[in-house]
Amino acid sequence: PGFGRATGDSTKWTALVLAGLMAALVALAAFMNTRVGYRTGVAFFYLGAGAVMASVRTARATRTPDPTALAMGLGALALCWSASISYGYQTPILGAGVLGVFLAGAAPRPWPRLLRPVAVAAALTVIALVAVHQVWHPYRESARPQHAGDLGTLYPRFCRLTTDAANLERYAEIKVLSERYARAAGRPFAVMPAFPLIYFLSDVRSPSSVDWYVPAIVNGREDRLLSELKRARALLLVERAMDQDFAEGESPPRCRELHASTPLVETVIRTGRLLHESRWFCVYDPPGVSP
Repeated sequence: PGFGRATGDSTKWTALVLAGLMAALVALAAFMNTRVGYRTGVAFFYLGAGAVMASVRTARATRTPDPTALAMGLGALALCWSASISYGYQTPILGAGVLGVFLAGAAPRPWPRLLRPVAVAAALTVIALVAVHQVWHPYRESARPQHAGDLGTLYPRFCRLTTDAANLERYAEIKVLSERYARAAGRPFAVMPAFPLIYFLSDVRSPSSVDWYVPAIVNGREDRLLSELKRARALLLVERAMDQDFAEGESPPRCRELHASTPLVETVIRTGRLLHESRWFCVYDPPGVSP
């Protein structure tokens, strides 16, 4: 793909190749979307980086740079990078749309007739995949009719965001436990492994250099992060559910029976001092912190 307009006569072979690439990209996105949607962020980042680099190379070779297209390419690369560090939710279909723009830019002008219906069909397919994905795998904890709880009543910074009863109960426990065991004693607190928004909602800073204790962020940094938490004497709230779903009335595993996805959280569970066990959270002192 290039930032400048293609030069020379368009050929059927060029149109055929581009049409095949568009179809393959949509097929790849559809496959990855249903199989490994949360693990494709890095792959699409490198695909996006390759597309931008190829565009820059082509623009230099043809000496027909397009500043607007260059800015759009850098924006697309930033989007791909953002997806790569957040487990790439919906990246397959969003990435297909981004890369499709670059493929369209590589087509000769005017577009060959063969390419036009393929491009339209590919674009409509990507749009349909986005819509279908929202129905099959909505990026929320439950269906909309179950969202009867107002999170703003717990944390005003949530404004009027709603959620289901179980998630509302989780946030209510975080508020009660953090105030009872941490803020009342003048100590900071950290929530593991998820709930990174809690520090903004509580108007406090994370006691460590991260706010989300997931493998992609904390693995390999265990010693430094544990040292930071110990130095801050932070109270640690470890979620008992660990991203698992439980039926109404069913409880997640007991605190000493938990198995975390990261060595850091596992160390807290095995060697931290357990202070309290609620329905959704276990409250610990960091390993090595005396009462």
